[in-house]
Amino acid sequence: RGPSLPVHIARDVKIEPLFAAAFLSELFREHKLRMSHLKVGSTALYLLTGQEQQLENFTHYLNQREQEAYHLIKKAGLIAHQNLNPIMQVAISHIPDFALSFEQQGVKYWQYAFLPQEELNNRLNQLTKPAVHESQVEQPRSEQRHEHATHTAEPFSTSNNSLADIKQAIVDQETALKA
Repeated sequence: RGPSLPVHIARDVKIEPLFAAAFLSELFREHKLRMSHLKVGSTALYLLTGQEQQLENFTHYLNQREQEAYHLIKKAGLIAHQNLNPIMQVAISHIPDFALSFEQQGVKYWQYAFLPQEELNNRLNQLTKPAVHESQVEQPRSEQRHEHATHTAEPFSTSNNSLADIKQAIVDQETALKA
């Protein structure tokens, strides 16, 4: 059936919910079942190994910010922690069923929990490769200051923009929307 609440399991096996919860807790302690971090009310869902992706059927029980973080990580697949605003940094850390964190070269990343490994590697290479090239080409300090001072929040229109330019445009647009 997929992830279930103790009360639903109790109804299906025709026992009292208190006993079902106790049995499920014991099975979890013995590592025969998994328990979600996602809660329906104040109760976690119990599931078998391999049913984790079915937890997506319960994302409507997440609070508003956690739902936003869930949709963001699902769409992006991989996000650098530093590129998230503080609210999203907290929200994404509260959805470990869907977002997993890891560090690479001193940078913390969040990945969508169900992103295939090959796709994760491709996206990670896309994020880290431009940063290496940009760091090799140092601009004089005066040019850097001028660049940041004249950057506007207009959408980018050419396909020749680097990943850093695109990220900066997104950040600028978010800042303009908040203002």
